[in-house]
Amino acid sequence: MKQICTFLDLLGFSNYINSNFQEGVQLIENYANILQMGLSVSDEFQSFEYFIPFSDSIFIVSSDADTYIEEVSKFMVQCFLLTSHAYSFPIDPQKPTKVVIKQVGLNPEKTDVEVKEIERNWFPTLFKGGVTFDDVEPFDQNGLYGKETYRQRNLAGKGIVKAVSLEKSGRGPRLFCDHTFIELLSEKKREKYIFGRNNTTEILWPTSIFIDSNECNIELWNGFPNLFDPAFNLWKCYEATPVGEIYFNLLRVIVVSTVRYFRSRNYEVECLEYIRNSLKMKGISHYYDSLIDSGSLS
Repeated sequence: MKQICTFLDLLGFSNYINSNFQEGVQLIENYANILQMGLSVSDEFQSFEYFIPFSDSIFIVSSDADTYIEEVSKFMVQCFLLTSHAYSFPIDPQKPTKVVIKQVGLNPEKTDVEVKEIERNWFPTLFKGGVTFDDVEPFDQNGLYGKETYRQRNLAGKGIVKAVSLEKSGRGPRLFCDHTFIELLSEKKREKYIFGRNNTTEILWPTSIFIDSNECNIELWNGFPNLFDPAFNLWKCYEATPVGEIYFNLLRVIVVSTVRYFRSRNYEVECLEYIRNSLKMKGISHYYDSLIDSGSLS
């Protein structure tokens, strides 16, 4: 049966696990919490018919393209925003993932309660993935857990294979797609979310942070810095490292998404001026052309 198939891969997971197992696994808890809150509290993610995680990978299956593109984009935005305030206002600019949390427990003598400050790393929950529309079939299979047999759910089909292949189309937190998925979308959703360049097409997931019913100036002033500021601080810290390109591509997809969105609302001139001033204040005006040029996502 043909359905919308998505493969998401947690960026940096293996490095985080090698650095600190507990802090790395927290990324899985992060996206699990976002999914649970969306389903139980805000009635989001209802288009997700299957959501099957395995280690640092997720497979999602859906049938409603217009609703799904909104919800998978919200899922990715909310996962990043869950810990983004730590990067927006880092206690250590040289290590923006560092946080200090208070831990309540008994003292060593177990005679009194004490509060300790514990240093942790809150790594960003970012994904790279692929979306397509093709055959996928769910099935059950046997597995072992603690030497006990159990039944687990799984997925297979050409759609799964294609989604995994699409994920390899570029670097950074980007969600690639192909024409089989795009053809399912209404013209309105295509205009809002779909971006193509040099035979590569992707979903501009940061767009979902903006609310269509609000005034443009309010959405620009609130939405853009909520994504760009934490991403900028991450990039600034790791600019000279191999992951610097990953965070710079995050900046690019945020900027391109913002410009495309406000162009559709006839607010592009004001948007470009706002972004130019934002980059100037951060001392990176020299990157304006690179970030603003939609070709930079190719």
